[in-house]
Amino acid sequence: MPGPDVDLTPTSSSQRFQFITQHKEFLYGYPTANEAGLSKYAVDNETNELVLIDEIPLFNFVFDVVIIDDETGFFTQGAEQSLTVFNPTTMEITGTVDMSNAQSFPENDANSFGAMIYNEQTGKLYLSLFTNNFATAQFYDADATYVEVVDVASRSWEKTIVHNDATYT
Repeated sequence: MPGPDVDLTPTSSSQRFQFITQHKEFLYGYPTANEAGLSKYAVDNETNELVLIDEIPLFNFVFDVVIIDDETGFFTQGAEQSLTVFNPTTMEITGTVDMSNAQSFPENDANSFGAMIYNEQTGKLYLSLFTNNFATAQFYDADATYVEVVDVASRSWEKTIVHNDATYT
């Protein structure tokens, strides 16, 4: 992509520098102070410096972010099975999707949604389950792979897709 480079070497004022997604000219990711939350950044056209535009403070770290349009975005948070709706323009939380019917393994220490994919043609959001028992370290602790389906227009959980023959190599 042609254009000026952004030189981040003169300063080291951040503890974490990771973006999850972008929408238009904005980058969305973790706060640079390595705190829980969702931050919105832009690159200043005159100085080429990264500028914090706004942020949503949270109690947990954000796992994934999908932005549908200027007014609708979704994010998941670590260590919980929640799906939050937000306005990416104003950076305000506008609601949640009831995920209480999603697959969960209460015997495991963690159940969360690791990745999201939006299918614009069907209007569906797909969320992959991550479940983990801390005794097995960072391994996936289920016998199948589970994907939750959410209808974006109604902001409602629809079903769980189960892939019983999933293998890991």
